[in-house]
Amino acid sequence: MKKCPKCKQKKDLSLFHIARDRSDGRSGWCAECKNEKMRNSRTRESERESYRRDRKKKIMRSMTGRLIRAGKIKKKPCSVCSNENAESHHISYLNPYDIDWLCSVHHAEKHTDDKSRMSGCSTSNMQKNRETGRYPSGYNVYKKKRRLS
Repeated sequence: MKKCPKCKQKKDLSLFHIARDRSDGRSGWCAECKNEKMRNSRTRESERESYRRDRKKKIMRSMTGRLIRAGKIKKKPCSVCSNENAESHHISYLNPYDIDWLCSVHHAEKHTDDKSRMSGCSTSNMQKNRETGRYPSGYNVYKKKRRLS
């Protein structure tokens, strides 16, 4: 008999998964609790997808910062009110040069407008940008450059 710390019930050892690394040779949680945990972790697939999406945004923001520091992109005033203290708003996270410069007020407004419009959006941004010619069809920002040694 072994007590599961999750459900607090004493159960027969045969109801615990085999775990060779443990002193008693069985998992800490009973099979029922362990299986429930695994089912719940599979439902978090949408969370993983949002992590991947946010990771692309983080990479693009970092790349834009490096291009600004290198002098390849010049900061501009807000495109709406001409405020000198502007932030970069990425129109597409696929091209670091595709930036709209907005002050913090207009930047927040832009994001609230985008969220309300995206609720009914069905076309892929990537496909839409290819159709409008924002970047060439073979363009890939995330492709790593090979080192020549």
